[in-house]
Parts: sequence; C-alpha cells; structure tokens
Amino acid sequence: MIKNEIVTLTISMLELLYFILQFIFSKIQIITNMDTNDVLTLFIASLALIISGLTYWDSNYNFKLDTTIGKHIKLSRINADGTSYPLIMMNVSFINNGGKTDTIEDTKLIVEISGTGIASYKQEFITAREFTDIFNDMAPTTEILPIVVNGKSTTVKKYAFQAFPNMSQAVIPPIFNIKCTIHLKYRGKWRKQKNYRSLNISDVWQDLNSTTTVRSKIINVEELLS
Repeated sequence: MIKNEIVTLTISMLELLYFILQFIFSKIQIITNMDTNDVLTLFIASLALIISGLTYWDSNYNFKLDTTIGKHIKLSRINADGTSYPLIMMNVSFINNGGKTDTIEDTKLIVEISGTGIASYKQEFITAREFTDIFNDMAPTTEILPIVVNGKSTTVKKYAFQAFPNMSQAVIPPIFNIKCTIHLKYRGKWRKQKNYRSLNISDVWQDLNSTTTVRSKIINVEELLS
C-alpha cells in the first residue's frame, strides 16, 4: 500500500470514528441529561485519547521499513561448482521510520530482463555475498546475517545477489534492459519494495558459458515511481 493510500485510509477511519463518537455521546446526553458542555468535553477527551493510542501504535508497531539503493550497481558473475551465475552487486539502505527496532530476515531481487526481439524474462536473485566494498574486486566478504534496524535509523548493506536457479545465456541479448524489484522478508512474509531500472546495457553477462575471466560493469540505475 503506497503512502497516499495510507493517509486517505487514516483520514477515513478518523472521520468514521468522529461520527461514531458523536452518535454515542448524543445518546449519553439523552439518557443522563448531561450538560452540552460536559458532553462536548467528554467527547473531545475521548477522541484525543483514541488518536493518541492510534499514533502510538502507528509509531511503534506499524510496518515502517523502507529500502533504497545507490545510483550505481555492478553487474558481474560468480563461479560456483564449475558453473557461472549472473551477479548483481548493490548498496542497499534499510530505513526504519518507526520507533520500534525491527529485524529483516532476508532480502532478494526479482529481475526482469528485456531487449529488442526477445520476450521479457523474470529471474529471482538471492543474497549470495556481503562485501565491505562492492566496487572493489579484492574487497573481503562478510557473513550474511538478519538485518537489525533500530527505530528512526538507517542500516546499509553491500550485497551481491546471485541468480537462482541459474539463467541460460540465451535469455540475455547483447543489449538489454533490467528492472529490479527489491523484496524484504519480514515476520515470515515477503514484502515488495521499490522498483529500479537500467536501459541499454551491453558488454556484460555475455560470458555465462565461461568459467575463466570475469567481466564486470558498473551501471546507472533510476527508481521507477509508482
């Protein structure tokens, strides 16, 4: 659900709550013969208490994790067990806008590859490595762990995502476009995040049938707004 829809839904719920409370207190006034000012005071106090409770829940318990990636990503490949796999390396920022510390269990990409004269192809990429620097081929790797993001803070991870299962060289044309959608695993469920794309990519991922020299390329990406 996008932010505008959440705001609209919240306003609608508050309007409904207002009319419900208005009805209830009108009945209370009839039954108890309370003074209009007393009823109004009780109504406002009850409404403020409910709004405070909703605000506390929204700040501390509502899902408020967001993700964004850097403007540059790196396409490469990895050799494992005598097989070459396409690799996407990127800096991913996990942003917690809520007041409660949250844990992201896993991250993955759904990548759509397209090009002139071929049908688009969707492929899942899973986290394969975590690097200290994705743009340095000699950078050491670190252990992949669940991501703990404190309230009102941002955590940055430098991930290499590997195609899984593997892709055929036939689905990657010499010049191609990619659309990447980030997914987070939170409380056992995958949640779709933002979309990014890069167009007219060439001179990379054309050596998947090779297990020798790895060719990499740094490309620009842009966010696709909903």
